[in-house]
Amino acid sequence: MAIIVETERLILRTWLLNDLKDFLEIYGDPEVWRYVDPNGVLRNETAARRSLMRGQAYQQEHGFCHWAVVEKSRGRVIGACGFNLFRGGPQLELVYHFARLYWGRGYATEAVRACLRYASEKLGAPEIVASIDSENLASRRVLEKIGFIPQGNSSPDNPIQDFYFDTSLEKKADEE
Repeated sequence: MAIIVETERLILRTWLLNDLKDFLEIYGDPEVWRYVDPNGVLRNETAARRSLMRGQAYQQEHGFCHWAVVEKSRGRVIGACGFNLFRGGPQLELVYHFARLYWGRGYATEAVRACLRYASEKLGAPEIVASIDSENLASRRVLEKIGFIPQGNSSPDNPIQDFYFDTSLEKKADEE
C-alpha cells in the first residue's frame, strides 16, 4: 500500500485487493453511477475485482489513478478520488466517487483539494479537467467551490459539462 496524500480526515492511497468489499459498495451502487454511466454499475465481486485490478495497473503505468479514499477515524474506504488522462492526455481529468453514506459531509471537497495539490506539486500538471453531468448539482458545487471554471457542454445534445482548473492560480493564491 502506498499513501499518496493525507488530509485532516482522509488518507488517499493505492487500492488493495482487501478493499474489494468497499470497492463494490461504491461502484456497485446505481445511485453512485447515476450521473456517470448507469450501465457501468459493477454487478458482482468478479467484475469489481477486475475493475480494481485495472486501477492498480493504471497506477503502475501512469503514476496516478482514482485512489482509495480512507476515512481516518474508522480506517474504512469511503470513496475514490484521483485522475486519469483526459481523452488520452496530456491533460489530467479529475474523477471522484463516494459511497452514498458519506455524501454531504465535505469529503469530496477535501479529497479533491488534496488531489489538486498533489497534481500540481508531484505530477507537474499545469491544468486539470473535470467532466460532470450537468444535472449533478452536488458535484458542480464541489468543483465551483474549489475554483474550477465551467467551460460549457461538449455538444448541445450532450449532458456532460466540462470544467477547467489552472493549478498555477492555486499556487498564486497560496502565496498571497
